[in-house]
Amino acid sequence: MTIMSKKQIFIGAGVIVALGLATVVAFRSVGPGKANAATAKVLISSAHAYLIENGGRVRELATGDTITVPAIIETDALGKASVFFADGSVARLDGGTRVALRESVYDAKNGKLVVRIALTVGRVWSKIIRLATPDSVWEVETSRAVATVRGSAFGAANDTRRSTFIGSEHTVDITPIDPKTGQPLRDETKSLGEDKFVVVTDSDAASAVKGDWQANIQDVSTDTANADWVNENESADADQDNALSGLEDLAPRERTKRLLESFGIPTDDGPGVDGSPKDSTGDASGATSANNPPRDGTFGSTTTPPVGGGNIGVRATALLVAPASPLLNLVEGEKVLFSAVVKFSDGTTREATKDAAWRVLGPIGSFSAPGVFLPLLDPSVSEFGEGSGAIVAVWKDPSTGAEFLGKTSIFTVKARVEIIPAEG
Repeated sequence: MTIMSKKQIFIGAGVIVALGLATVVAFRSVGPGKANAATAKVLISSAHAYLIENGGRVRELATGDTITVPAIIETDALGKASVFFADGSVARLDGGTRVALRESVYDAKNGKLVVRIALTVGRVWSKIIRLATPDSVWEVETSRAVATVRGSAFGAANDTRRSTFIGSEHTVDITPIDPKTGQPLRDETKSLGEDKFVVVTDSDAASAVKGDWQANIQDVSTDTANADWVNENESADADQDNALSGLEDLAPRERTKRLLESFGIPTDDGPGVDGSPKDSTGDASGATSANNPPRDGTFGSTTTPPVGGGNIGVRATALLVAPASPLLNLVEGEKVLFSAVVKFSDGTTREATKDAAWRVLGPIGSFSAPGVFLPLLDPSVSEFGEGSGAIVAVWKDPSTGAEFLGKTSIFTVKARVEIIPAEG
């Protein structure tokens, strides 16, 4: 069984080009060394996949839809989606999953690929074709750990209690995240081999801070909770390998085009599916970048691009603040991750989570790190069992000195109630 089906949608970050009935995404040509938005194409094996903005579902995604990065994608319990990147690598979202596409960079000249995905909840399977350059990278990050590979296939699952990482092809490096700073603890990195899995809990992350993480790596055969999902995705990986068989010597643009067509995704003979124009030899040229889309919190580090993509006359126009999960039924102690995104006059965006100043309005908690909110009721309201407030972020434009404010709607934090069993 594979998760591919006849119901498919196309999602990308870039300039939309419509030719007849086929909708494709292509990049503007910006010249060597100047990056623009990258594309991603998505297959939907069932409906119920959504574009998320400001913590809520903006609309349900449908065949032919395009999304401009930064973007958060969510599937409900009935939905599944597969996100294809420029080189043919894919991230498959299971039902009940939310991810933020943090970064997507592809340079067709040298094959450099950089993909960073933040997994808030649910399961995502990564099938990487090949990371051709030393600075290529593919990361899937949760609030507890980050998985980094160099040409591999692996799964990641995340919920309120644990993060699970499953090795399928080659080796995956698992690095715990410092729960206070949100930074990877590189000295505590463990290697996960094929057919192995490891669970990372909040207590594991705390142990890693002390340099004492004893990773309990086990055979995947004992992971009964994810067994069907693993088999399903390994079958899909085999289908993808078969589709690529014999295409290795093609130019990246043509290889990816053939792969997408094999799954029934429409492409055209215009600009390359890797986002770059054809040159005189029919190959693709130029570099592309997603300009650091928002991530679910401040995991790891990012490279700050030029303001407004470096275009002359472009100015910041707004700051958007979005939670990684809905602010409903929020209870003390349940960490919430926020992102701040700057919008520019040319339609581009840039993540500013780490650059913004974060404030809490109301007696409902505090920030432990940029974008990392810890709900905790102030004693002045705790006796009432709940409190209300909002989150505010302020970002200062380094080129003009202008300040931009973004905020959430007012939401409620409820007290955590512990039930103590009666004695006797």
